Order: sequence, then C-alpha cells, then structure tokens
Amino acid sequence: MSESNITFETKSMIRKMKTATKISLIVLLMMMQKQTRAQVVTDTTHYTMQVVFVQYDATSSDDGITLKWTTILETNLATYLIERSNGNEDFTEIGRITAKGSGSVSVPYSFTDKNPKRGVNVYRLRMVDTRGGSKVSEYKQFIWTKVQLNEQGIRSYPNPAAPGNTLQLEVAVKGAISIQLLNIRGARFDLINKSVGLHGTLEYRLPSNLEKGIYIIIVTNSSNESVQTKVMIM
Repeated sequence: MSESNITFETKSMIRKMKTATKISLIVLLMMMQKQTRAQVVTDTTHYTMQVVFVQYDATSSDDGITLKWTTILETNLATYLIERSNGNEDFTEIGRITAKGSGSVSVPYSFTDKNPKRGVNVYRLRMVDTRGGSKVSEYKQFIWTKVQLNEQGIRSYPNPAAPGNTLQLEVAVKGAISIQLLNIRGARFDLINKSVGLHGTLEYRLPSNLEKGIYIIIVTNSSNESVQTKVMIM
C-alpha cells in the first residue's frame, strides 16, 4: 500500500471519528437538556402555598357581619377572596384582600359584610396563590336577624320583662303575622302565628323557660315585611 493511500485512509478514519464524536456530543447535550427540563417540571411540583391561622372568627354589629382572622405564616399567598353562601353550596365572592405576607409575626385581617342576607349566612376564605391556584378555609356560619325592610320597629311593654310575662306589642304591620323570638346569636326560641288588628296592637306571652339576657322579637307579615325590637329578660 502506498504512502498516499495510507494518508487517505487515515484522514478518512479521522473524519469519521470526528463525526462520531460530534454526534455523541449532540446526543449528550440533548439528553442533558431533556434532563434539565424534567428537573424544572419536577421542581414545580414542590411549589406549595402555606397559610397558618391563629384566629378566625365571625361577629356581628350594627354595620353587618365581620370576619376577622390572623395568620403567622403565609407562603406563596397572593389574595384572600371572601365568599358567602346562604345555606347552600353556591358561594359568591363579596370582597377580596391582598395578602400581606408574614414570617414569625402575626398579621391581622378583617372584612365586614355590610349587606348580609336575612337568616343564615355562611362564609369562607378562598386563598389564592401567586400562580392562580387556590384552596378554601373552614366555613363560618352566622344568622343575621337585623331587619332592614322596615325601620319603624316595635313598641313593647313591659321592657325589661320576666320569663312568662305577657308583652303588649304595638307594631307597624297589620293582618296575619308571625312572631319570632331569638337570642342575639340568632337561635330561635319561639315562633307563633297571630293576627294584628286595625290599631296595630297584640299580646305576646314570653316562654317561661327563658334565661336572663337580651332577646329579639321579629314580627313578619304575609308580604314578608318585618319589624323588630329588643327585649331584656331579667
């Protein structure tokens, strides 16, 4: 074999080796990129939202029903959505508050529902993370007894009264009515149906087993118009 043939074959072999090396490098790079992408996807599964509550309550006032909550930890949290239902599973957003973020320091929040529905109001907090995911808090239920349809109220005598007393009520509704007696937390103790005469007066006998405290009397007519008053039981 001549020197020129050896040189040609050697050069050809070198070229093949270089080509094989390039292919190997390309395959290796592709595998590394694929592994890197897989690692990125895997890392996203470790993205979690954490919220630690130390207080979460619902209270009422003349302004409405107020939710108050305090956290000591908020991780990847963006927003609180305040949602309300009236005793079913259909929740509606009634407000939102931007999360403040916290470490070891407690952070207080509050939201007042100024237009609660009469009767049962169920609240929950929907916590939305910074990537749009969400989870909900436990439910808080409150019974709203303040009547907003008619502010004329009721005149009652005597007040304060004792369990078993008969109250003389002057009301601003007439005809067939219902009388409800509730405590200030909304628990009902009595419900009766009566009729109010032309002068808007009627008698109502208090249950004899009432404990001391403040109670609410609500009178509702057939048109669902209501008036209310408070009576103190001594």
